[in-house]
Amino acid sequence: MAGNTFNLPKARPSGAPYFSRNQVAAVLHQVAVLLELQGANVFRVRSYQNGSRLIGTLTEDLHELVVTGRLFEMKGIGKGLGSALSQAVLEGRWPDDWIRLHEDTPQGMIEMLGIPGLGPKRIKLMHE
Repeated sequence: MAGNTFNLPKARPSGAPYFSRNQVAAVLHQVAVLLELQGANVFRVRSYQNGSRLIGTLTEDLHELVVTGRLFEMKGIGKGLGSALSQAVLEGRWPDDWIRLHEDTPQGMIEMLGIPGLGPKRIKLMHE
């Protein structure tokens, strides 16, 4: 995932659900990597990684889970993450802190992710 693949998808104009399950899972993965590049708390990073995996492997309809509130009952989806996902799916808006994370991460760091064998931790060390 290098270069311009790290961006937030635009909302579908036709109404909720504004984003697909795969789009949401990809964005959660991106947020986890960007947080790791910024040296965020390992548990916070892991919660986004787990959320990405969980959403990516859902067999149920994500929109239905959000509308019924069952998303919040899923193991690994806390209040904060559940609210952010609800906002994205129902309103078509990504959380402001996710947008800032994408905007504030230097493009060079994101491009370095495309180098085989170079992960977020080593890239962060090199950047510093």
